[in-house]
Amino acid sequence: MSFDLTSEYQKLLDLLGTLDIDRVHLHHVMGVPDAVLSLLNDLEVPFDVTLHDYYFVNANPTLTDFRGVFAEDAESRDSLCAESSPLPKQMQVAEWRSKYLDLLSRADRIFSPSQRCKDVHLEYFPDLCIAVAYHPEWELSYPYKQPIIPQITAGDKLKVLVIGALNRQKGADVLERTATYRDPLNRLEYHLLGYAYRPLAPEVIQHGAYDDVKLDRMIAELAPHIVWFPAQWHETYCYTLSAALRSGLPILATDLGCFPERLEGRPLSFIKSWRSSPIEWNDTLLQIRDILVAAYDRCDQIDRCIRLRQTIVVFSILAIMLSGVMRVLPNPKRHCQP
Repeated sequence: MSFDLTSEYQKLLDLLGTLDIDRVHLHHVMGVPDAVLSLLNDLEVPFDVTLHDYYFVNANPTLTDFRGVFAEDAESRDSLCAESSPLPKQMQVAEWRSKYLDLLSRADRIFSPSQRCKDVHLEYFPDLCIAVAYHPEWELSYPYKQPIIPQITAGDKLKVLVIGALNRQKGADVLERTATYRDPLNRLEYHLLGYAYRPLAPEVIQHGAYDDVKLDRMIAELAPHIVWFPAQWHETYCYTLSAALRSGLPILATDLGCFPERLEGRPLSFIKSWRSSPIEWNDTLLQIRDILVAAYDRCDQIDRCIRLRQTIVVFSILAIMLSGVMRVLPNPKRHCQP
């Protein structure tokens, strides 16, 4: 069913009125005509807003420049963001923010999927009341399993996995530049479970698109040693991070967005500056490799000691049991014929 909002707006409003709608939940407004937003007033019901990105700030959902890199300087941020996501013609950024401040101020509730997402919005809309509420899938998985040290020895490459549909903002270029920075000892191996906005260098082993319901199994089958998030924008929640947390694998991520918040206090989790160069990422991954190799070797030694002790205990128990059995058996000499 479709409606021409110019001539059939009232018809649409009348139809919606028959559905006994008591609340509207707004998830995004990109590409949504103002006439549709007018329904929020005309329906006369409360509405909620969930923040998924930063579109309300200046029409650039990721607050990144034309390179897909976070526009760090607040003074030049709007102009840099406009390079890749320009405002509608004849509209100034102050007018844009005023328009959406009016919308957000009328919301009954505003939800943010992370504290960092809330903080960024409050920089521009300081009077809003925003509640932090993780997406519902979090309730299905939390608490996540304790991370474990993966099996890796001194002769193994560190198998680095990046997950998702990678654009510039999610770190596709960072992944490629780091993967093509050659380690002379060839100790690193990069995998992309998903795809990038363009073909990447062959140094990145690409596994293609995946079905979300199969993602956990595919991660387990690839058996990486670490999952890496090279994001260049303030991720607001990151569903692929949830998959990494469910896997129990070590995680390396940039210090932007939700990553420090969601990884805080988690063992085998590493946060590094999003500004890091390929050689710095390379060096960090090699350092993590050394840490994991040493940790696994230590665990293996402990495991061997435990197995040895268990074996000694088992043999001791068997000896005691056999000793007891021998004591109750008749003396075979007594049954010898003279």
